[in-house]
Amino acid sequence: IVDMLTSLCMSEPGAQLAANSGPSNNSLFVQQLQDQTAEALSFMNRKGDDPLRGFSDIKDDVSRAKIGGTLTPQALLRVSSFLAISRTVKKAIQDDTDGGVLLSEFADILISNKPIENEINRCILGEDEISDNASGALYNIRRDIRLSETKIRSKLEAMVRSSASKFLQEPLITIRNDRLVLPVKVEHKSSVAGIVHDVSSTGATLFIEPTAAVELGNAIRELQIQEKQEIERILKELSAQVGSCSKIILYSLDTLAEVDYIFARAKLALDMDATRPILSDECIIDIKKARHPLIPKEEIVPVDIQIGGDYTQLIITGPNTGVKTVTLKTTGLLTLMAQSGLHIPAKDRSKISVMQEVYADIGDEQSIEQSLSTFSSHMTNIVSILDSQNDGCLILLDELGAGTDPVEGAALAVSILEKLMDTNALVMATTHYSELKGYALSEEGVQNASMEFDVKKLAPTYHMQIGMPGRSNAFEISKRLGLKEDVIERAEVHISTDAKKLEDVIYKADIHRKKAHSERVKAEQIRKDTQTYEKRAKQKSESTERQQKKIIDDAKKEAQKIIDKAKRESDEIIRVLKESKSGSVDRDIQNARDAMRDIQKSVDVKGVTIKNNEIPKGLIKGEGVILIDSNTPATVISEPNKKGDVQVQAGVMKLKTNIANLKRSEQKPIQVPVKSKGNGLSMERISMEIDIRGRNSEEGIMEVDMYLDRAYSSHLSKISIIHGKGTGVLREQIHRHLKKHPIVKNYRLGKYGEGESGVTIVELK
Repeated sequence: IVDMLTSLCMSEPGAQLAANSGPSNNSLFVQQLQDQTAEALSFMNRKGDDPLRGFSDIKDDVSRAKIGGTLTPQALLRVSSFLAISRTVKKAIQDDTDGGVLLSEFADILISNKPIENEINRCILGEDEISDNASGALYNIRRDIRLSETKIRSKLEAMVRSSASKFLQEPLITIRNDRLVLPVKVEHKSSVAGIVHDVSSTGATLFIEPTAAVELGNAIRELQIQEKQEIERILKELSAQVGSCSKIILYSLDTLAEVDYIFARAKLALDMDATRPILSDECIIDIKKARHPLIPKEEIVPVDIQIGGDYTQLIITGPNTGVKTVTLKTTGLLTLMAQSGLHIPAKDRSKISVMQEVYADIGDEQSIEQSLSTFSSHMTNIVSILDSQNDGCLILLDELGAGTDPVEGAALAVSILEKLMDTNALVMATTHYSELKGYALSEEGVQNASMEFDVKKLAPTYHMQIGMPGRSNAFEISKRLGLKEDVIERAEVHISTDAKKLEDVIYKADIHRKKAHSERVKAEQIRKDTQTYEKRAKQKSESTERQQKKIIDDAKKEAQKIIDKAKRESDEIIRVLKESKSGSVDRDIQNARDAMRDIQKSVDVKGVTIKNNEIPKGLIKGEGVILIDSNTPATVISEPNKKGDVQVQAGVMKLKTNIANLKRSEQKPIQVPVKSKGNGLSMERISMEIDIRGRNSEEGIMEVDMYLDRAYSSHLSKISIIHGKGTGVLREQIHRHLKKHPIVKNYRLGKYGEGESGVTIVELK
């Protein structure tokens, strides 16, 4: 895991931190590490990548500059590159307004020194190339060198074109020892005066710098020395600038390495599909769907691991398939990962305590060289654990007591577990001993667990059942593998009665557990369905209440407007009459007041009842009406009393109003259930269809809901909903509602003669 983490770092300093990382038993520090990993993971999820790019370890370079040393162009470019990356990361984190506090604190420390960065890049073009413009002096020196080289080349080219060319091996100018020379035939050495700088491998050619070019060559050599000195001065000056802020650069280097390490942890979490564990103050491990971090996701079956709280020891039994050992390793690795600040490959909301120590005795450590048997190697480890362990530790013991006489091994295993029970340590142990199964059943604070095994397929299911001891299934597996029946029967004779009884109890308990699990799944599904129906009913009720309140509020506002208008008109009339000198003023005022009272009587704000001259007569139950004040469709559910008060149902709401506030609708009567003289309900008239044309979606659904309830209560198996063709919006909304309605079996559009797309035929359950 550390190797995987190291490979994800972008720099050598970050990789060194990852390689040296390990678990901590300091709860606050572990919490901080987890916070850092979570913040980096959140950053990557928002931005799509981490802000880092690879950078070199410049600690030695900066330290050299700090004590006055001169850095090479390559070293200065490494410093410049680091400064650029530091500046980029700093800006990326600070610009992330949704980022966390911890990463922001790191960003505040990172250096951003653009002047030094720019100066290095201005002066140094490459690892071996200093810019001509690094200084004015360097520019002039290099210009003079180029001019002198041009003069020398001109002189030599003239010689190549002159009669002296016959003395040359080839008519060209070449360079030897940084000097321009001519290739002269050895037999014509005396014909070309000058300095010999080199001889060809065959000895047939001498490379001579002619006397006419020597003086200019010497001038160039002097200029080259000046160039070197100027370059050294420039490098020393740049190094001094780096040295002047070496402390903050080195601090920034350590910080950027830490940021690199943090983002490596986040990238590992992405690769493993890992989640952040909850760090519990209690001594508990509750990992949901844990996966071994080194086994590919497609090859591992997740396992639930629970220990702590009611029990501190978990005894895992079952056949030899390697699954028990993998479970122990998974528990230990995920605990250590969490305490190293790494997210763990498990489901969200998994809990892990910060353990003081993690001890493990897993695998066979026998050694021929050291003459250690399997039992001896295990016992050596266990002795060390018993001597070292204390409260708040996790102890993992594989095949406890194995490798020796079964009776003595089982007794020793129980004794070891009893000794560990005296401390506040979490213990997970695997075993095949039936005695340990019995120990777990009888001792408080100890729990059995079993790894399921499919005998028919001869393969483990990888599911761990806590609370249920496992069976070895040795006889069943042997039978499947072809061992003869008589051999198995002989073997069963040699098993003690107590052991047989325990295996039978485990077998029967397993059957009952599976049956109970099946029933629990069914009950859970029923509970979810019930909650869905309750939620849907509550939403409908709340929607209807809101609609009714809006209708009443709108009616009250409209009625109040009428009253206010009437008052204003009457007040105006009274004012005019008072100003009049007519002798009938008092009578006219009284008449105005009577008129105002008539207006007020016509509007009852509290009851929201508005007068209607056409009062419907002979209303019966199930008859469709319209509430005049809100223009809402409703159905009569009680006949009018002597005062004309009648009860109607609008959607799922029952309202009491006066017949003066009603008018008949064109909807055909709906049969509603009424009490019969006998013991049941008798049904009045109910239509086989409902017409909701002209309604909006909400009104239409409300009417259909009410009609379906009555149709269902009346045992109708098929009804028709007339919604019309129109734009198709009302039909679409009705179909969506029918699709999830609990009493609708299926539905379809009408066929030819049934109304086609303007009608929906509904079949009820």
